[in-house]
Amino acid sequence: MKKLISVALLPLLSAAALADSTSQYKMAIIEDSTGSYAIKTGEYRQGVSRITQSVNQQDIYEQVARAMNLCVAYANLKQVNDAHLACDQAITLVKSIENSSSSSKDIASYAFNNRAIFKAKIQDYSGALDDLLMSMEISDNQIAQKNLLKLIKEQSSTMQFKS
Repeated sequence: MKKLISVALLPLLSAAALADSTSQYKMAIIEDSTGSYAIKTGEYRQGVSRITQSVNQQDIYEQVARAMNLCVAYANLKQVNDAHLACDQAITLVKSIENSSSSSKDIASYAFNNRAIFKAKIQDYSGALDDLLMSMEISDNQIAQKNLLKLIKEQSSTMQFKS
């Protein structure tokens, strides 16, 4: 199974800019999984439909891909409750993968990154910061680093300091 993770999932993992017009944050999807192409091309409703209609999601890695991709789609559709559930489910699922391979760590890191971006979109900046820091603690995730810098830059411009 460890060989399957490094061979099958790592090449499927792709960071894709899936942000609305008001944001340049990046989220990650699992490519070549159900609904991923539609989500990657901005057809979020179509991607959600394909994922929710698929019935054969027994494999833990398929479940992770499903949850991560739903997190991205629902966040971009501004379906807050569904996005919250999908993002949390992705993290719960990646925590259940008892594998310390680099591909498992990368997937976990991207799951935390995705939830952070969702939290930033709903203005939970403290939660977003916590998740981005966790993402970078798990794996050297360049996307999370860039998202963290953007979050800090945006938040520092709104801070007021007492003299």
